[in-house]
Amino acid sequence: MPPKKATTNGKRKASPEPAKPSKKQATLNNGSVGKTDGATEGSEDNGYVLRKYYPPEMSNARALQYSNGQIPRPAKVLEDTIKQTQAERAKIKAKDAVIHWYKWDLRTYDNKALHLASEKAKAAKVPLICLYIVSPQDFEAHLTAPVRVDFVLRTLEVLKADLAKLNIPLHIETVEKRKTLGGRILALAEEWGANHIYANMEYEVDELRREATLMRAALEKGIDFTCVHDTCVVAPGEL
Repeated sequence: MPPKKATTNGKRKASPEPAKPSKKQATLNNGSVGKTDGATEGSEDNGYVLRKYYPPEMSNARALQYSNGQIPRPAKVLEDTIKQTQAERAKIKAKDAVIHWYKWDLRTYDNKALHLASEKAKAAKVPLICLYIVSPQDFEAHLTAPVRVDFVLRTLEVLKADLAKLNIPLHIETVEKRKTLGGRILALAEEWGANHIYANMEYEVDELRREATLMRAALEKGIDFTCVHDTCVVAPGEL
């Protein structure tokens, strides 16, 4: 039999009542303030999220605004930007080169953006230049393991050799500050006389926002930045 609970003066001792949450705690829990809850405290303590790059956890109230469409989701912002700029981008003619911007998709086969860039270069009879930007801050922000970074760098060596067999150069450059990455790509496009940049879409929040901003900035310079779905069998939002 289980042991009896301790008694005082012949009576069983009552269990202590749970502490009532303070007014401040109640306010935090109802979602009106951006504050982490108990389920996500580990991410703060153990470094799963780097506040150096990301703001405090989204409040329930703000999440509801995204859900209700009061605030557009980053994916929708990019999709709307693609549609709104499509007509103007289609008027831009190829110049001295076409750029394919490699990201995580380090392959020469089954690569939609690379195919489109290659077709554009062939039609305009201009060189195709491939580009990869090494962004240490992006690796850090996304908590990319050193072994993964090493794999990427070694894959780039193989990719460069494979592209060389096709007479396609691969330009690799390091950009220390992630927020200046888009500006550097546009500067290279102007330097190379390229009016078209192709890239496959990434679905992380920062990257979606970056691409939407880059597309409009490129258009202001007379450059067509085309961003396409590639890594998913079914594009996000279609189901």
